[in-house]
Amino acid sequence: MATLCRRTGRSPGYEIRFYDPHGRRLTLYLGCKYSEKTAQELKEVIEKLVYFRNNSITIPDKKVLVWLEAASPEIRKKLGKAGLIEVPETHTLKELWDTFLKTKNNMKDSTLKSYELVRSRFFKFFGENETLTDLTQERLIQWKDSLTEQLATASVATHLKQTKACLTWAAKQSWIEKSPLDGVGRGDFRNKKNDRIISMQEYYFDCIIKFCL
Repeated sequence: MATLCRRTGRSPGYEIRFYDPHGRRLTLYLGCKYSEKTAQELKEVIEKLVYFRNNSITIPDKKVLVWLEAASPEIRKKLGKAGLIEVPETHTLKELWDTFLKTKNNMKDSTLKSYELVRSRFFKFFGENETLTDLTQERLIQWKDSLTEQLATASVATHLKQTKACLTWAAKQSWIEKSPLDGVGRGDFRNKKNDRIISMQEYYFDCIIKFCL
């Protein structure tokens, strides 16, 4: 059984006391940002997880699985530390870009500089210490929107193309299940607003200039 308690004082919030599968008494603290409802739900989940682990049972309860899937990374990390669930290895966004670019050491200098520029703009929106698993499609779309306000259409498309290459590489390394940029349109590589109809006079003049050169 697990016990739910409410803490007061300098560190208010809820804490759940329980014994892990090895018989150790543990306390899982939830900060004040979590509601009593969430704390109560987590208590019930912990009781089931302890039972499953003590009896070497793969989690059969769909309700528990759905709850864990919707839980914050912070809660999943706490449960993993307690030995109640398996938490996959996480990588920071800085680690992602650094490792990915090391695999591209044979690319042309101009291409590498382009990737480094994309990386720089990426971290003006995202934090270097954010985890790769927290990088959602919704946030990437928000980043795309912010780029659209600052850059030309072709530049936005290039940023998304190179970032997607980085995320696709991460998926191939099993760092993530799939790229969160899958299904997100990158836009046109042409800046159509710069297109215009030229006259035959301009065309022939341009041909003459090129011929003379």
